Amino acid sequence: GLDLGEGLFKMTPKKLYSIYEMWCYIKIHKILIDMGYEVEEYGILQYRDSGMHLSLLQDSEAKMIYTSSRNKLELWYNKSYNLPTTNQRPDTVLHIRNVNGNDKRTYIFDAKYRVSIDNNGIVGPVEEDINVMHRYRDAIVSKISDDFKYKYETFGAYLMFPCNNEKQFQNHKFYKSTDEVNVGAFPMLPGSTKLIRKHLGKIVNQSSLEAKSERIILDEYDDYAKFNLENVMVVNVQDKKHLKAYLENNFYHTPMKR
Repeated sequence: GLDLGEGLFKMTPKKLYSIYEMWCYIKIHKILIDMGYEVEEYGILQYRDSGMHLSLLQDSEAKMIYTSSRNKLELWYNKSYNLPTTNQRPDTVLHIRNVNGNDKRTYIFDAKYRVSIDNNGIVGPVEEDINVMHRYRDAIVSKISDDFKYKYETFGAYLMFPCNNEKQFQNHKFYKSTDEVNVGAFPMLPGSTKLIRKHLGKIVNQSSLEAKSERIILDEYDDYAKFNLENVMVVNVQDKKHLKAYLENNFYHTPMKR
């Protein structure tokens, strides 16, 4: 519990879209907790002389850090990227780091409190907001070293918008696009978070190789994409004689008892 001081009751008016952004961030936090991630650092709570304050303020950075046996997660609010061209500041950024390696993946979740209704009465996100997700995905890069070399580190960018019909939205092109180009949208309202919960479970449980194999191919020699449509089997071979026979005759055998 928090000891609420007199000053905390002086509430300032907030725009509805700002409240929606904060709610989406806190809801993603709750989903990660439900998945079993333990909070290592409560970066959204700040202590002042008058008590504890929630630090989700507009134009102010904040983050939560989570750990598990497999991953370390950072959930940022209003993270600012100072890039060579223009600065980018998405609402929510999820960093996934593998505890056993240097693997780092970034996913953008941006909240927009507005919808578009097509001629058939189907509710979806506004198209120009989806274009912003493309901008985030392609614009946010990281520096490899002290020289001017950059790499793409954003694997996906997703729009969160107020919609309560998740079943209907599964047929929308901006939901299907998340599997095709890793840019799309998810409904986010109280009671309507099943789709984003499912997607979060997918990306945090993926291996680095699985995640990289789903990225857009940058060129034909991409190391991860070249085997994307190939079936590969990794096996032990007893000796060079067996290996020669397997390669020449395209077969592999293992003892029946195994």
